[in-house]
Amino acid sequence: MRDELAEALLAKVMNWSDEEKARERPILQDFARYKYDEYQQYAPGRRFIESLALWLRQFRSLEERRIAYEFFRSRLVFISTAEMRHLVELAFPVVVRPSLIAKAAAVLGVDPQRCKHVVSSTAYSQVLRQTLFLGLSDGACTDVFRRSHPFVSNEQLWHAYDISDEKAASMGAKLKKALTVQLGREPNDEECKFHTICLLDDFTASGTSYIRFEDGKWDG
Repeated sequence: MRDELAEALLAKVMNWSDEEKARERPILQDFARYKYDEYQQYAPGRRFIESLALWLRQFRSLEERRIAYEFFRSRLVFISTAEMRHLVELAFPVVVRPSLIAKAAAVLGVDPQRCKHVVSSTAYSQVLRQTLFLGLSDGACTDVFRRSHPFVSNEQLWHAYDISDEKAASMGAKLKKALTVQLGREPNDEECKFHTICLLDDFTASGTSYIRFEDGKWDG
């Protein structure tokens, strides 16, 4: 009954004829079943079709509502929880790892296409350990990222971009300890630094929230 009321509300908002309702109903029901009802930030007791109707109602004219509906229906992409988890799992092997292989290959003086040779080298282990991963928001899924990539140390991954002096000192000390084991000697000051920083987030848009130059100085 609730779904029928939601569909009736949407039809009223869009001023659909019986023919239009019959055409759009199965499409919207498929959208809801396939993924949109999974969205976790609807108001309590509300699901996809009702939320869509209330969102469309904000537009003043019917023409604006039709444009907005067509944009949603044909162009909007909703990333489900399962898809986001898959994206997080692919982040390291697809995006990060090739860059680290290239850096290690440059140190070794070999072709980065020799992936197996590079990855098995001490140079790659060092480059990997000198990489810091910072989450930029709650949506960064740092917990999933860590579990998906167990070779990344807890001391390389932090859930926020703002690190306290105490945490930074701890991460630096753990880095030195790990490199001592890898290199078989005590690393120098330059080696005891993170050389690569990876910023993790699910979405970012403004381009200025995290870093910007204002009044002659960096802010953000």
